[in-house]
Amino acid sequence: MTAPLKIRCGWKAVHLITLSTLLGLGGCRDQNADMYDSTILVVTDFAKGADSWKADYSDYQLNEADSIHFVSGIRSLPMPLDTSRKAFLVGSTNASDDLFMFLKRKLSGLRPTTNYQIVYELELASKYPAQSVGIGGSPGLALHLKVGASAVEPVKVEKNQGYYLNLDKGDQATGGKDVILIGDASNDNTDDRYRLVRRFSNGKNLMAQTDKNGDLWLVVGTDSGYEGRTDLYYSRILVSLRPIVPQ
Repeated sequence: MTAPLKIRCGWKAVHLITLSTLLGLGGCRDQNADMYDSTILVVTDFAKGADSWKADYSDYQLNEADSIHFVSGIRSLPMPLDTSRKAFLVGSTNASDDLFMFLKRKLSGLRPTTNYQIVYELELASKYPAQSVGIGGSPGLALHLKVGASAVEPVKVEKNQGYYLNLDKGDQATGGKDVILIGDASNDNTDDRYRLVRRFSNGKNLMAQTDKNGDLWLVVGTDSGYEGRTDLYYSRILVSLRPIVPQ
């Protein structure tokens, strides 16, 4: 069952200003505005639950499955952060040296068969410093953070003795047609303490077309080259979608 779109003017003003500037908005739209013509803001605060986001992982060989130890779900933020706050944990051991861990959510009620310009803002907790060394790459810099959208549901499909994402996400530090690279998931520091960091897709060209029913899938994930354990906590996801309608 698909959850209804949540259209809000929340989070923080500074973030909405960033989105408004990029998309040419005049501030938040009225919540009763026509969804066919207006920019839609979809805001998820995982302190209030999963909000229809689901977790999965891909890009590994069949014989590596038992070594991945994938975990996901709503959890308390880790110390030294505010443990009374909830976030969406996604964690695994990167046995394949190429694991993609992702969250996905289906949106309905958009304009059918229409291109949308899409902007993401993410807040997540990471403990992996950028300037660090690990097997296969830096535990921070090798966590390539990606966002995307598609009318096709993101799922892993079996091929070449493994499971791989059915969308074009590129590979590690390279983005793809459906899922683009926006940075890394390091903690923006030199220690290995969990810190809340923010990432934006500003300046990146991300567009996707809805299907004939006005449905679209969102996807957020990390394409990792670090061959160790990674546990990330997504606390907020904000997505802006503007229809590209011919004049």
